[in-house]
Amino acid sequence: MYIPSFAAGWIIDWNSHDLGRILSRYSERVVINSPYAKLYSQGGQLKGKIELKEYWRTALRRRPNLKFELVETFAGYNSATIVYRDETSKRIAETFVFDEAGLIAVTSACVSVKDERDR
Repeated sequence: MYIPSFAAGWIIDWNSHDLGRILSRYSERVVINSPYAKLYSQGGQLKGKIELKEYWRTALRRRPNLKFELVETFAGYNSATIVYRDETSKRIAETFVFDEAGLIAVTSACVSVKDERDR
């Protein structure tokens, strides 16, 4: 997998707000760790594509102006980390671990602590 293409495509999919396109990148048994998950569900972890679909459907409805801008990309072994900004200029670093089919199996998102202090 060419990580720069993955990162650019991931951003494009999110900016489209097309839930089907977004979900097509994730495995059925995906595990998501995100501080945002605590805002829309119980706890900060989501498991499985069905739970993820409901979470993101709600999140996209609550954030109709959601837009990401790619800042930086890092490649690892069967993994990648991308740094991006959202529509509020908050910086997010998200690490993806890919399964044998090249789908996202695990992801962990971290938000900038500096951005939180500056608000």
